[in-house]
Amino acid sequence: MSVHYKDLSDRAYYYHSNNQFKQAEEIYLQLLQINPDDVNILNLLGTLYIVTKKYDDAIKYISKAFLLKKTSYLATNLAKAYFLNNQIKDAVKLYNTALEFGQSDDLYYSLAIAYKKLREFDKAIECYLKAIELNPDNYNAMYNLALIYKNKSDIDSAIYYINLCIRIKPDDDDLYSMLSECYDLKKDYKLALEYINKAISYNKKNNLYYYNSACLYVKSSVELENNFKKFMINYVNMFDINTFMFLYFSFILLKNSIENNAVIDFKNSIQLNKNHVNSYINLSNVLYFQDKINECIEVLSELVKVTPKNAHAYSMLASRYLETGDYEKANSCFDNALNISGITLNILQGKAYALRNLGKVEEAKCILEKIVKVPNHNYISDISLGMIYLTEKNFEKGYKLYRNRNKDTKITNVFSPEKIWNKNVNFDDKNVIVYSNCGFGDTIMYSRYINILKDKVKKLIIETDNELISLLKYNFKDIEIIKKGIIPSDYDVVIPFMDIQYALDMDFDNIPGSRGYLKAKKSKSILTNKKKIGLYFKGSDKVFTNRSVSFELFKEIIKNDKFEFYSFQPDSEYNEINNLNKYINDFSDSASLLKEMDVLITVDSAVAHLAGALGVKTFLMLPFCPEWRWFDDKKKTPWYDSVTIFKQDKLNDWSSVISDIQNEIDIICK
Repeated sequence: MSVHYKDLSDRAYYYHSNNQFKQAEEIYLQLLQINPDDVNILNLLGTLYIVTKKYDDAIKYISKAFLLKKTSYLATNLAKAYFLNNQIKDAVKLYNTALEFGQSDDLYYSLAIAYKKLREFDKAIECYLKAIELNPDNYNAMYNLALIYKNKSDIDSAIYYINLCIRIKPDDDDLYSMLSECYDLKKDYKLALEYINKAISYNKKNNLYYYNSACLYVKSSVELENNFKKFMINYVNMFDINTFMFLYFSFILLKNSIENNAVIDFKNSIQLNKNHVNSYINLSNVLYFQDKINECIEVLSELVKVTPKNAHAYSMLASRYLETGDYEKANSCFDNALNISGITLNILQGKAYALRNLGKVEEAKCILEKIVKVPNHNYISDISLGMIYLTEKNFEKGYKLYRNRNKDTKITNVFSPEKIWNKNVNFDDKNVIVYSNCGFGDTIMYSRYINILKDKVKKLIIETDNELISLLKYNFKDIEIIKKGIIPSDYDVVIPFMDIQYALDMDFDNIPGSRGYLKAKKSKSILTNKKKIGLYFKGSDKVFTNRSVSFELFKEIIKNDKFEFYSFQPDSEYNEINNLNKYINDFSDSASLLKEMDVLITVDSAVAHLAGALGVKTFLMLPFCPEWRWFDDKKKTPWYDSVTIFKQDKLNDWSSVISDIQNEIDIICK
């Protein structure tokens, strides 16, 4: 070889080593013009093309070198070029050829990577194991084995190899995160939490670690609740009430602690990455399940600022505003969501609900009438539109849609589907079960139709909630009444309470029992020389958010010393009034005490229906846009003669309602 040729080779290698690839390439090509069979230069030019991602050229020159001189080194370089050019099968052949010259853990590792790329995982595992056999400290082989086993759901093997990796890199946060994922898949949330928190201890700036930790706390809480429920179902009869309460409150405290940890971790995740949408959404969900609705709204409000084009975020925020009764903000958020996503049925449905509660009933009806014409629409729209028709006293059209609420029952439907009532069913000579799949108030309200239905059937059975059994047994002595969940074997038809009116074709012009249709057991009289006023001011927040009134608003009314005031509110203590909690175990007790009252002041509730059914004088406080059954009536209702309506003049304003009731009480005093 001439001195000139060697100088050029050295210079090319210098350029190559210093990443001056263009200069090196030019000299390599010059050298190959002088000696086209120089294996070393062919290989060097090929490896240069690998680095510069010209894989076809790399294959061309390394292939020629390999043909001239078959070595493990050249076979390996050619395999690498094929692999990077996505010619994986050719790469596998060359790696296997290289192994024929001699085994090494690096070769087996590279071959395993190629098999993994071909999704031939068993062959990949075999090669990784060979690599580890040759080099027990081959970290990359162990790491990749862990990944494959995890993807194959062989979690125990994955854990084994992750722990081997930790032996080599005990401070690697990624390994602890992987371990956490594995134990999460095994539903061992305690260990999963332990390892994700260890990952955090080594890397406090990875927002995903905090996010995953928070998710695990949420799962722990759900798992704890499920286990607690199973435990109580199996063992509740073995405990006295004190033991039960101790276990229950211990469970609540532990669950709250777990959920609070989730809140902290989600907040840490957001702090590290303000754009991590899932952290906001999951944080809002945890706060929601903790009944921290205002904090939930704050989080979602921040999310829509961070991601102003996120329709889902606006829709979630709108739904939370609905639950707080802030229908104006809910409507605005639904509009934002629609502007971003276009016409979406679920968002339109939410907007219709907001509009209806804002008193914009015609706008809501227009939207819902369009939705119900769309195939496969959500049945909730049928229910909502049905309620609007019913509010307008359009009985047939309204009930036909409103009956879709039976799809939304929270009661396990254990009845035979073919025995569920429909319009074609004749009740003659049939054994009929009437069952409660609604609220207590609904069952009380529609029990007015029980005797009418009883006269049309062979046998009638009532299946209802424990709290109502005593009351209904006292009033319907010749009817079998059973608690919910006990299904007789001999029955022909089942019908929900709220469908009886529709089944009997009794519309709103012939409502029976308006003067009262239930009786109460005699109770020991409440001793007082004053007139007695009962109060019930907080309805179920889970059903209607606009049915509760602050006790503070009653302060002026209860100052009237001509009356004695009694609270029918469960689980509450107010020093200013007499609390009846200790006397009430079920609705039969409530009925007896209601008959003692001269007047009941109440929001829309089961207590209101019970008072009306008993014929007790009742002042009913209704929101601006009440539930459909109160129609658009201003003062009186066809359901109960003894009930007088006091309805909000404007949204969320109870002060005028309280003022009108106070005036009515003053009249009674005269």
